[in-house]
Amino acid sequence: MTTQIGVNYYKISESVQEPERATLNSACYDVKAYFHTDTVKAMDTSNNSSEENVQGIANSYINILPGWRYLIPTGIIFDIPDDYSIRIHPRSGLAWKNGITVANCEGVVDSDYYHETFIMLYNISEEPFTVWEFDRIAQIEFHTDTYMALREIDTPPEQKTDRAGGFGHTGV
Repeated sequence: MTTQIGVNYYKISESVQEPERATLNSACYDVKAYFHTDTVKAMDTSNNSSEENVQGIANSYINILPGWRYLIPTGIIFDIPDDYSIRIHPRSGLAWKNGITVANCEGVVDSDYYHETFIMLYNISEEPFTVWEFDRIAQIEFHTDTYMALREIDTPPEQKTDRAGGFGHTGV
């Protein structure tokens, strides 16, 4: 039986779309874009930051340029319980069909973060991609945090298996 733990969230506007699971057995919740300001933060291919204008009035959107990264607002502030965090994953369909992924491969939102959640999208394709308001842009997973007591040792650990090395050295 699955244990349910409540997670509170605040929508900065009534029109913000709440996270939702696509199916009953979906591991993650889809989050959607919500453009509540005239600009979004962006970073170009030379790591120059800028503020890019959100286009449209009734149907707001932003064009994500090839090689650029954008902080897309969700309009949601999570109240994450202690000992939990949120993991932000790319949507596989966006990555496969359009080359749109999460820039840092997996985002982490800690339980002590109390601001709006943004999704850092990255266009790895050679074509601009339009993100419309209320588009599903990423998926979030609630994660139980495990804290380990780190202890320094005086000698390196002994070999535990017949493993010869890393980076493909396991024969796979």
